Amino acid sequence: MTVNKLNEPQQSAYRGFSSTETALVSVQNDIWMMIDDKNAVILVLLDLPAAFDTVDHNLLLSRMMIQLGIGGTVFTWLKSHISRRSQRVNIGDAFSLVATLLFGVPRGSVIGAILFTIYTLPIGDIARTHGLNVHFYADDT
Repeated sequence: MTVNKLNEPQQSAYRGFSSTETALVSVQNDIWMMIDDKNAVILVLLDLPAAFDTVDHNLLLSRMMIQLGIGGTVFTWLKSHISRRSQRVNIGDAFSLVATLLFGVPRGSVIGAILFTIYTLPIGDIARTHGLNVHFYADDT
């Protein structure tokens, strides 16, 4: 994605040379530039609760194929990685039935973060279509 410039340009997490500091400096710079140009500034902050758990597998797979052109063995591997997830609850000696997960990507892994950013790629495009500046940091927009 980096080589082909497919990443969200305003994503300040899950990439090299980006951090909370680069996100804050970028947002602050945009605010100061708008003020210097005598434009109004409204800052809206979005924090998606349990964001990684809300990723729709079918929508994510569709974005990987259509928007990013991922196919072949890589697509098959990624599909297997997210589609074959299940969970069950254990309390004492009792176990629930196994449930297949239709939503969510694994947290705490590099691939989970990348899959989440792929899932949210359209947000930046939509915002820019309406003349808005947008910045991303992890699962915050």
